Amino acid sequence: MLALALGAQLVLPYTDVQVDVGGLAPRRPRLVTVPLLPEYPTILRIPLFTPDRHPGEIGAGATSASDTLAGYAVLGAAVSRSAATAVVSAPGVAPKTVKPGDLLEGWRVVSVSRSRVTFERKGERRDLAVGAQPQAPSGAGGQAPQADVQ
Repeated sequence: MLALALGAQLVLPYTDVQVDVGGLAPRRPRLVTVPLLPEYPTILRIPLFTPDRHPGEIGAGATSASDTLAGYAVLGAAVSRSAATAVVSAPGVAPKTVKPGDLLEGWRVVSVSRSRVTFERKGERRDLAVGAQPQAPSGAGGQAPQADVQ
């Protein structure tokens, strides 16, 4: 039976089936629907483009977590003869790579060593030890245990 089907294919002439493409409707792309984002009260309360807004400013509180570096931790540091960088984590944001001269929430990185990173803001200096656990940010202006005042 298989041989008969093979023989029929060889004996019968091959014809192309013509497809009429003129009658097909053009394909239309699907519309993409973007889900509505919820309104975030903090974003609405503090407009992005105001002349008196500064980086790291969250509200009118007397002392924020960024004033004392509470919640910040130095995950690691790399020091060579010509460069030094550190990886710093902050609460609620992805870790950042910083080097001397960079700003982090208003704090300027003064120096990076293998064991600590020194920050300065308004004449106040803080040292964060590499690998130390961050203290939870407190609204009362408490210091992180790894921060040393110089």
